Parts: sequence; structure tokens; C-alpha cells
Amino acid sequence: GKSGASFLKTTDERFVLKKISKIELDSFLEFAEQYFKYFFNEVYSRQVPTALTKLFGIYSISYKGTNNQSFSNSYFVVMENLFYNRKISKVFDLKGSMRNRHSSDRSILLDEDLLEVIYEQPM
Repeated sequence: GKSGASFLKTTDERFVLKKISKIELDSFLEFAEQYFKYFFNEVYSRQVPTALTKLFGIYSISYKGTNNQSFSNSYFVVMENLFYNRKISKVFDLKGSMRNRHSSDRSILLDEDLLEVIYEQPM
């Protein structure tokens, strides 16, 4: 995407891996306990539908540089692929902003496009 985030899919396409920054990792860790409590109490126990993606793990991969001195870390989130085994007619990339959020090519729709769809075709 425009953000430069790296996404990978497993060969069976069931899971998506997203590379995240240390700042994103730290932000998630601040609310992770509430996230997992919500999923357990509401989604799994009470079967409440959710639009939140199910996260299966966060992993850190450490490796040495070519000089064998420096270390680097990469962080990955493993999550469900919401498109797996589904027929999708429209894809929206929502950010919660109305500034420059209108799709020019219509392949992936944005926030302003969603408002148009809702107005033209209410559920």
C-alpha cells in the first residue's frame, strides 16, 4: 500500500503476515490484553459477530548484519486472511479520514467511496 507496509500470504492463503514497526508493536502491546479478552469473552464465548481481524501471533525475527556485529529485528503480525474462501465484490481500505480518501482507479475503495456506496445503496 501507500504506507509501504509489507504484507505476505501463506501458500494456502489462509493467513496474512504484516511487517510492523517497533512503535506499532509497542502500541499493540498496550491494548493487547483487552483485545484478547474481548475476543475470548464476546467473539468465542458469546458468538458476537465482529469486523476485527483475528490475530494469531506476533513474532520478532532477529538477525546479524553482514559484518557479524550489528543486529536487526523485524516484527510480524500473523492474522486471518479475511478474503480466504470468500467471494468479495468490493474491497475498502478504511482509515477513518475524509482527507484525500477517494479512489481514483476503483479497484480498492476508500473512505469517501464507502459513504457514496452507503448513500446510493443503503443496506
